[in-house]
Amino acid sequence: RIATRLPPALASDVVAQVLALAAPAASVQTWHGACLAIAECARHRLVLPSVLAPVEHDARAQQVAHVLADALLYDEPRGTYSVGSNVREAAAFACWALARATPPSSLVAVLGVLLPPLLTTATLDREATCRRAAAAALQELVGRQGAAVFGSTARGIELVTTVDDAAVASRRHAALVVAPHVAQMSADWRSALVAHIEAELLAHWDRAVRVLAAQALALLVADGSGARAVLLKAVEGAQSSDVARRHGSLLAAAAVLERVVEEQLLPLPLDHELPEALVDVVPHAEQSRMLSGRGGEYLREAACELITAVAHAKLTMKRQQQQHQQTGPTSTSTPAASGGQSQLAAAFTRVRAAAAAA
Repeated sequence: RIATRLPPALASDVVAQVLALAAPAASVQTWHGACLAIAECARHRLVLPSVLAPVEHDARAQQVAHVLADALLYDEPRGTYSVGSNVREAAAFACWALARATPPSSLVAVLGVLLPPLLTTATLDREATCRRAAAAALQELVGRQGAAVFGSTARGIELVTTVDDAAVASRRHAALVVAPHVAQMSADWRSALVAHIEAELLAHWDRAVRVLAAQALALLVADGSGARAVLLKAVEGAQSSDVARRHGSLLAAAAVLERVVEEQLLPLPLDHELPEALVDVVPHAEQSRMLSGRGGEYLREAACELITAVAHAKLTMKRQQQQHQQTGPTSTSTPAASGGQSQLAAAFTRVRAAAAAA
């Protein structure tokens, strides 16, 4: 409100200083305050004032869009929890205010920056408040910019009716039903959803989020080339030193491989590179003792799912791998590890049967 009483040039300087607060090294409180300030300035039409020259106007629009895009995906892990849900919700509020108070012509150039993170937050965010806030901002943005986004109102109506408040209320429904529907509407949106899952959600601190992310990733894979890229990245992540990343990657590899087999996204049998990488994951992890210690129970469960998927795909194994599976994993002294060993032994039996049938 102080800025509204300043001359337009000085008010523009205030907005520029607020945008400068949203720096990568800033604290979560600073990000939260900056997003709320941007939202209030947007409501009073101070973010993109008419006094700016065309070049400065476009530069300001790009700066605002990138700040809000980063804020929509802001999440700072802190051990067994994370902070940033208030930042994401405030960023969604800022997007809503910007869409409501800014002329459509001023936002056409930045829609490609704002829409992917809005859709990602609306469908894949852990918190229901963030999903609903992003869905409300998305409906406001598409409702006022629909023709600029799609060239017609029909697809805009399809998007806002798909990503509505009720649809994203359930985390599972949003990830497994709404997100795949959104991915079918645009290849760019599909890429944004897949990239976010691979980069963030497969290594999320919440185990339930990792499980759901792996299932969603399998549904987002559209073709053979996409499945191959996702599987190779999951194999790489399964060797990570981060327990959460390792667990999520094992689940993702299993879920995507099952989808490949069910939907025949890749011709079977698979070529030599991919089967060798997939079959080597669990033996390598077991030999490196990555399936024991902290989180070992979850890792062994995920390893069993991957072995089952390998069996369903009837992947060809080397003689050394078959010998290793016939002897089973090395024994450990803890009861939990013993239970995991029995699970792995049962899964190895399924792999041997599939290999014999192949």
